[in-house]
Parts: sequence; C-alpha cells; structure tokens
Amino acid sequence: MKKIFSMMVSLIFVISAFAIDTKVYVIVNKDKITSQSIAVALKNPQIRFESFPKDKQKEILDRLVEQKLLSQNALKTDVVKDPIYLNTLKNLKQDLALQVWVQKQSQKINITNKELKEFYNKNKQFFKSKAQLKARHILVKDKKTAKELIDILNKSTDLKTKFIQLAKTKSIGPSGVNGGDLGWFTLEAMVPEFSNAANKLKINTITQSPIKTQFGYHVIYLEGKNNSETIPYEIVKNKIKEVLGDKINNFNEREMGIIERVVHATADPEYAKLLAFKNNPIDNGIKAIKDKKPIVVDVNMVKAGVRYNKVYCFIDSKEVFDIAKREGITRAVASMRLAKDLIDDGVVVIGNSPTALFEVVRLVKEEDIKPKLVVGVPVGFVQASESKEALRELNIPSISTVGAKGGTPVAVAIINGIIAYAKDERA
Repeated sequence: MKKIFSMMVSLIFVISAFAIDTKVYVIVNKDKITSQSIAVALKNPQIRFESFPKDKQKEILDRLVEQKLLSQNALKTDVVKDPIYLNTLKNLKQDLALQVWVQKQSQKINITNKELKEFYNKNKQFFKSKAQLKARHILVKDKKTAKELIDILNKSTDLKTKFIQLAKTKSIGPSGVNGGDLGWFTLEAMVPEFSNAANKLKINTITQSPIKTQFGYHVIYLEGKNNSETIPYEIVKNKIKEVLGDKINNFNEREMGIIERVVHATADPEYAKLLAFKNNPIDNGIKAIKDKKPIVVDVNMVKAGVRYNKVYCFIDSKEVFDIAKREGITRAVASMRLAKDLIDDGVVVIGNSPTALFEVVRLVKEEDIKPKLVVGVPVGFVQASESKEALRELNIPSISTVGAKGGTPVAVAIINGIIAYAKDERA
C-alpha cells in the first residue's frame, strides 16, 4: 500500500467537480434534462448554464427539448433496427462495459480510512480548489475605441453601472447584451493575456490600458475573486479512494503530469482511466516543440487555447472550401489534406472532428506522412471511438482517449502540457 501511495502523489487532481450538481430544468415525457445533460450537449463538463443570458438559456433548453422529443419519436420507429443505430449502440455498450469493468477492478483493492486520511494529510497541497475570478468586459475592434471607453469610465461616479451600460451599447462580444458579464471563471478558462490582466486588478476596478487578444481589445472590470483553498477531507475522501484504487501506477511521471492537466481542465477524474499513450509520445512531442515544428489543429477553438506561436488551422480558409466542394469531402478532411506538408514531421492536435483524425490516419498509411506526434481526442458518439482506435493501430507517437470522451479542453490540456515540458527543459 505504501508503494501505491508513493506512486500516486502526482495523480491528485483538482477536486472542485467531485460534488456534481444535477439540477433538473425540464421534464419531457418523464425524461429529465439536467445540468449534466446540458454539459454533455454543450461538450463542456465545466459549463455553468446559469451564467448564460436568459435568452441563451431558453434557446439551449428549447433545442434540447426538441431533440428529446425527436429522439423519443425516433425510438418508436424502425430506426432501432437500422445497422448504423445498432453499430453505434454496440460501441456505446463496449465503452460502458470498459468503464464498469475498471470500476469493479478498483473496488477489489481494500484501502482503509486511516490510510486515506494519512494520504490526504501528507498531500494537502494537491487538494486545492482553483482560484476564480468574476469579471465583466467590453470588447471592441480597435485600441483607440478601448482607450476612449477607459477615459469615460474613469470619469464616472458609478463605475459598475456605467460599465454595464457601455458593455450593452459598445461591446461586440456575445456577453455585451448581458452587460459584459462573464460570471466566475478559472484563469485557465480565458486566453492568457485576458486572465493575467484580470488577475492583477483589485475588486471594483478596471484595466487602465486596453488588453489585446486574438478577439480584439478588451476593457476588463473585476467584480470578485476567490482564492485557491484546501478542500475538506470529507468532500474528497471517496475520490481519493477511487483514484488510489485504479491501476494507474504504470504511467511514468510525465504521463501522470499530462493526466493531471486533463483532469484539471475537465474536472473529470475518469480521464485517468481513458488516456492512452503510445510510442513515447511525450518525449517526441517535446523534441518537436524544441525544434519549433508546426502544430496543425482541426478547429479554431483548439488553436485559441494552444500556447505556442506556430499553430495552424485551415478549417475556415478559402482553399479548404474549394477543396471540399471540388472533391465532395468535409472541410475537416480538406483542412488536413491542405496541411499535409506541415503535418509531415510536425504535430497534429485533433480535439473535435473524427473525420479529420481519420484523414490523418489515411495520410500516414497511404501517403507516408510521418508526424512527430498526433494528439487525437475527438468527442462524440459518431465515429469518435473508431477514429481514435484507428490512430492507436498506427506505429506512430500518439495520445488519445478510449471511447467517446474527449474534446477541445482535453486536446488543449495535453498539448499545452507538452509545450510546458519543452519550455522547462529549455530553461
């Protein structure tokens, strides 16, 4: 048991999501739409539905109700006999069987309460909630406009009221209609330029110079700040037992670091069981970053989160539209074909599109493209599992997830972890 404890120190993750709220919003013919089902639909387990504007909440709920009604009607038809339906259901059952099997295996390991408490007391530094900020912002296209807004705000006798008014009338961001309200967020949830500036502010103050990001120029108003705190033992006890009971101690230290980042980003400890590392991917990725190799991604959301200056996404380029139209393929596939020279001897990060990952697999098999690393973690029930399995069958360095789980937060956490390793070694 002591050996397990010593090997698991690096595996303790943020525990803020261990107690999961399951608020019910709508009941559709006895089927419930909950906070968890909304998070799944939005492909973001950290989503705070209450932080959305009321009109956006209504739009999302209306869409989910419509989907629920359609699915209920579909199940009454012959679709349940369709080969596509049956194959997808088979894959879902396989994923579920794996999860249940892993859970049962972990339950066979007996860990006493004394050992759990001892581990908690020795490693309290790992049981920390993430620091959070509550802020508003005004987003504009140019620096001059942002400076003018700052001047107006500095002359105001009621800063918050004036900020909300200007956000509603001047901001080009989606939060403008809600007075620029971003709700509570962790530093990692925003681009670094924004987070760093917001974190330096005192409560009820604004940035005195425009903050430039890839989205434009921001004026930020800080409403609140919650510092990182140690989470009580009783809250994390069961999760410590779950993690210690899993057979995760075959991972090396660097792999454990990547796992920790993914669990931090998703607030989902299950990723400790789902991540697959093949052919020494981390060391290969570190070398690629040190050699300043390009990173090709499938969607702009991934690009926005990667902290590296040579990231390429072609999904919205004219060339991709032309290739997709000419060859009758999806833009995701076309973007990988357009980027194949960058992929060869470079790094690929797929966080959204299974078809993009299938195309990377094809390029490796049929066109002898040799990427230094492929991070393949598309999410969803249609082709996501199959595309990642196809990746793992290749003899190339790769990091993937088993099953349907994945997505942009996972992809970004993985590649940023490798970038951080490379920077540490370079220092």
